[in-house]
Amino acid sequence: MEKEIRSNNLAVYDCVEIPEAPAPREMIDMETTFDKLANEASEVNSSLENLKKTYFELQEMKHLLRKTQIFFEEVIPLYPCPLRRFSTAGVIHREKLPAFERMLWRACSGNVFLKQAEIELPLEDPLTVRHLFTH
Repeated sequence: MEKEIRSNNLAVYDCVEIPEAPAPREMIDMETTFDKLANEASEVNSSLENLKKTYFELQEMKHLLRKTQIFFEEVIPLYPCPLRRFSTAGVIHREKLPAFERMLWRACSGNVFLKQAEIELPLEDPLTVRHLFTH
């Protein structure tokens, strides 16, 4: 509960007057109600995190499909005869791209064509709530 209060910048006010304590039977009912509400709130929060993660992945895939479609529309007219070629597409963080290029170059013995395109809009990582710039 405190995490949600802090993340939404909500103000918590001190109690001005001290209320009377409820009867023990009412306290038991209130405690079960609070436990039930706390469980529901945690379920809602975990569902929200899952939805944000799925949305992030779908945004990456949407950009990936657009970029690969553009690439193949440019390349296919240049090579009308069927060649034996393989392609792989994916999303990678900008910081990791040089290491990925070196790894591909070494794995394919220099026989690789790498085409990269930036995703123009920064995507927001739901776990760290940071904007990520990817290729």
